[in-house]
Amino acid sequence: GNYEQMLQKYENLRSFRHDLKKHLKTINAFCEQKQVDKIQEYIQEILEDHQKNTVVKTGNAIADCFLNSLFDAMQEDKQFHYNIVGQFSPDLCIDNKDMCILIGNLAENAEHAMKKITGEKVFNLEIKQYSQMLFMSISNTAAETAIDEIRQRKKGHYGIHNIENVVRKYQGDICYLYNDGMLCIKISMECPDQ
Repeated sequence: GNYEQMLQKYENLRSFRHDLKKHLKTINAFCEQKQVDKIQEYIQEILEDHQKNTVVKTGNAIADCFLNSLFDAMQEDKQFHYNIVGQFSPDLCIDNKDMCILIGNLAENAEHAMKKITGEKVFNLEIKQYSQMLFMSISNTAAETAIDEIRQRKKGHYGIHNIENVVRKYQGDICYLYNDGMLCIKISMECPDQ
């Protein structure tokens, strides 16, 4: 279900790049015929299509898919902002399935938490890699009950158990903090050279 959807988004983006030449040829044809209305109409169509694939680049295709999906889901909300600092290394040692579980669940939980509250909503992701360690800090606006819900494995905090299993698999650590209306999940994982 969800994973296939993400891959579909990624494919859509690749096919958009592939179609760019065709788009430019079409626009050029309208230019030659001096059909300004048609040009504007066509560009508007392309922009609307492209907007459905908000583009985030973290250096990891799977992370990009899930984060783009989260930002798409939140884009109607004018009080939503996000910030991503850092990038995953191209030779990240975490396998695709684990990355899918990790980022997929974190993004889904963040979306659920933010949709429960009114007012300003913020999502921050910080990625750092030092020698053989990967550090991630994921924070989002959340209700005060969020941290207890996580500790008690309440419904709505999907996959916390699965996230923790992935972190453990890479001899990592995970901790949950709540401060100033923000839930912050800090993760560190060992990434030995392959």
